[in-house]
Order: sequence, then structure tokens, then C-alpha cells
Amino acid sequence: MSLPPAAAVRRGKPGFFRYTLVSLKAEPVRRVRTRAVDKGGLTMKKEVQDALETAIAGFEKRQDAEQQRLRERERFETEWIRNRTTVVVPALEEIKALLSKACWQCEVRPEKDQGIHFTIYRENMKAGIGAGGSERPYMSFQPEKVKNTVLVYVATIGSGAGLGSFALDQITEDFVQAEASKFFVRLASGT
Repeated sequence: MSLPPAAAVRRGKPGFFRYTLVSLKAEPVRRVRTRAVDKGGLTMKKEVQDALETAIAGFEKRQDAEQQRLRERERFETEWIRNRTTVVVPALEEIKALLSKACWQCEVRPEKDQGIHFTIYRENMKAGIGAGGSERPYMSFQPEKVKNTVLVYVATIGSGAGLGSFALDQITEDFVQAEASKFFVRLASGT
């Protein structure tokens, strides 16, 4: 690799010199007939300018789409937290109150990742899943932030399965209590 010719330029106060290398080689400039002139007076091939403008527009479109997805995710998280507090937990607390009168143990527990864990059991009842079936039967409402939905999952004595992913507007008090009652019916029947 050869370096272009350079000259050292002496700068600074006497006794304290700094040297800067300055290239003396002139680069040839190629001119092509089809050029666009921008507002600053610079010339550029029309195809190059179009390609750059298309790339810029595509980048901005992707950035806008990403910002929109982030806003939707934040909106979903905010609405889910509100819905969890005002709809899901109170609906499950009503089920808990009714089942507690019949000597069933119930626990409604918010989880660290914004989900809700609803446990129902009696005596030594365990779900048939997980670490050797050591966990109590439960139902969970888990936000799926990427999809902006809520996954409803149940684990009974016989099995564990997702009931499905539901939009926030589907997670009503009636929905929560209907799914919790189905869960309890399966649990009480031993399936």
C-alpha cells in the first residue's frame, strides 16, 4: 500500500510545534451528463439521487411504523393494567368468595410480568403438570405484548392448556367469570 504524497505543515508557537500531514495529491472528478442540481448547487446523477431519496423514504416509513407499534404496545399495557385492576381481579374475587364458602382454597395473585394467577384447590390437590405435578391447579391471564392480546391458560389435575389469546375488549367480567367457572367445573370433575 502506498501513501499519497504529503507535506508536513508546521503550526504552533515557537518551541512548541505540531505537524499536520496534508495530502498534495489531487483526485480527478468525473462528470456525467445526466445530473440533478440540488438547492446547494451540487450535482448528482439522477438515478443516485432517486435511489437515496427512496432509501430515505423507506427508512422513515419503517421508523414511523416502529413508533406506531411502540405506541400501540404502550396503549395495550396501560389498558391491560387498568382492565386487570378493574375487571379481572374483581371478577375472580367474586368467584373466590363463592368457592371459599364451599371450603375451596382460592388465591388471586398478580404476577411480576403483569399477569394474574388464580389458584383453586382443596386439601392436597395438585395439577398434573410442571415439576412432577407439584403445582396447585390454576388459571392465568397473561398479557402477550407482542400480539396485544391476553393469553388465558388453565392447569387442572389432568392437564394444562391454553384456552386462547383474546383481545382486551373480550376480557369482560362476564368472560372472566364464565372461563373461571368452566375451569372450576373441570377441576371439580377431576379432569
